[in-house]
Amino acid sequence: MSKPLPHMGFAKLVGKLKNKHVQNPAALAAYIGRKKYGAKTFQEMSAHGRQVASAKRKADYIKNENSNPKHEASEGKTVVAKEKKMGIPH
Repeated sequence: MSKPLPHMGFAKLVGKLKNKHVQNPAALAAYIGRKKYGAKTFQEMSAHGRQVASAKRKADYIKNENSNPKHEASEGKTVVAKEKKMGIPH
């Protein structure tokens, strides 16, 4: 089992750089992260962050779909079928 990834706070750094009127704050934040953590660890953190964000978007989508009973009844689909369609394991 690999050791846990350190918290990076990428979005927070991008926000601070925007406040300083940096031309491309995301690129500068990525550069800083690679220098601080190394290319391999930074890439692992980036991939993990994308997975977490994707899971949150899927959960929000399902939550919004379930909050509209008229939509679900009109399609005749169950929540399980929607989750399978989105690739969410049970």
